[in-house]
Amino acid sequence: ASCSDSSKTNNQRKYEEFRLVLEWNRVDIVKKKIMTNDRDWDIKSLKDLFEIALNRNQTEFVKLFLDHDFSLTDLFRNHDKFLLLYQNSMQQV
Repeated sequence: ASCSDSSKTNNQRKYEEFRLVLEWNRVDIVKKKIMTNDRDWDIKSLKDLFEIALNRNQTEFVKLFLDHDFSLTDLFRNHDKFLLLYQNSMQQV
């Protein structure tokens, strides 16, 4: 296996672990066990997890993303997605 294959597998594993911990709402596990260095936050698929945390109002996870310079500009470049997020938040009120 090449180095890039190994990196891809590691990123995929971290993504799956992060998603599971998001379900448990345990931000402490993400900080201590999964996302342990700055390179971990470069995983492109994290955008999906940020959206899940945002939709579920999991503020500790949202804060964790923002503390690691997560780009909101890239996320909300798609206006339809931004509108959908707003509509979802209004339904919860």
